[in-house]
Amino acid sequence: MKYIYAIALSLMMVLPCYALDVDTMVTIIDCESAGKYNAVGDGGKSYGIVQFQKATFNEMKRQAHMPNLEYKNPIHQMRLMVWGFNHGYASRWTCFRKLTQKEIAKKELTNPLHIPDQQPLVFINRETYEQDLSSK
Repeated sequence: MKYIYAIALSLMMVLPCYALDVDTMVTIIDCESAGKYNAVGDGGKSYGIVQFQKATFNEMKRQAHMPNLEYKNPIHQMRLMVWGFNHGYASRWTCFRKLTQKEIAKKELTNPLHIPDQQPLVFINRETYEQDLSSK
């Protein structure tokens, strides 16, 4: 899982994530696929490190305006997962739904937007974050 953590951290440095910290991303990936880039789940419907269903992957990559992403590429799956979390699609992942807000809040988060005493943990999107910055 160390390599998954390194990839996730690298991705987050390039792609700002306002709704997902590295530890939670790695926890979800571990739960979804045990870090296996070629994992198959949901009776053969889901594939890969992030366990995307092909239709969901294609739908999200269209919405994200990322037409060059490839379904079986684990880096592309993780990149689209970051986009999905930034845009309110976290509940599409079974393992995210299994995590309670309390469990996420207990983690030592690396996301600078996380306020440890905040209850419940709030996920915001990029537009909201930028509006908050511009209003200051």
